[in-house]
Amino acid sequence: MTLTVITINYNNLEGLRRTVPTVVAQTFQDFEYIVIDGGSTDGSREYIEHEPRIDYWVSEHDHGIYNAMNKAVARASSEYCLFMNSGDMFFSPMVLEQCVPLLGEADFCAGGAVFMKGQEARTWMPPASMSVGFILVNSLCHQSLFTRTSLMRQHPFNESHRIMSDWEQFATCWHLHHASYRSLPSIVSIYFMDGISSTQKGLAARERAQVAALVFGHTAASQGSQAEQRMAARENKNLGREAVLRNKLRHAMDMKPLARDWKIVRNGVKFLLKDLFG
Repeated sequence: MTLTVITINYNNLEGLRRTVPTVVAQTFQDFEYIVIDGGSTDGSREYIEHEPRIDYWVSEHDHGIYNAMNKAVARASSEYCLFMNSGDMFFSPMVLEQCVPLLGEADFCAGGAVFMKGQEARTWMPPASMSVGFILVNSLCHQSLFTRTSLMRQHPFNESHRIMSDWEQFATCWHLHHASYRSLPSIVSIYFMDGISSTQKGLAARERAQVAALVFGHTAASQGSQAEQRMAARENKNLGREAVLRNKLRHAMDMKPLARDWKIVRNGVKFLLKDLFG
């Protein structure tokens, strides 16, 4: 068997109800499905227990998400693992049918994702080739990353971290142990940006800096941190512009038709010029 799909959950019944149906609905069904629950008390255990498509599950106390992920990898019997944790979703029922035939050559096979934040959606695709520069300032979407099981057993997730152990595993395996990488042309997952890695950015930045110094050296880590800060500043600037534009559009929609249309065109041109020339 080529693939094991893994869902990690703890007291997130609503997330399970969002995730599990997109797993069992895949048109490609030759995969193993493992669910590791951290001893939930919100009805998650009962939901998991009554899903016949799950091949193995356990509901018991663990020592955090990376401990649970390591437990899942230890149980996996397939060549690759994909983590689709509770709350996140496959992009479509055709994902595994499109992606599984492309696995086998590389240790890491990364697909695209749709990032959801509130009512806003943003599409992301992985780089065609991997570089230190990308790793220092970016992350692959873990819900869209097919990873060779044997590699994860040789280099398990660091359970002392709360957020960045998946990034650490990839950086360490690719940079220090020469693991191979390829990008996939398909969007794999829908990732909802309400988890700990999205809401506790300060902790994520500290863990990333610690790992980067160990893997790439202090100089490269410092350069990566500075580049990440510049990227965050640009992102905040763009978010500010978007907020201003939304307010202006709302105001314009309350105006009479001719004045409204002229204001929308004028604001659109103004923001286009800002994007082009700063």
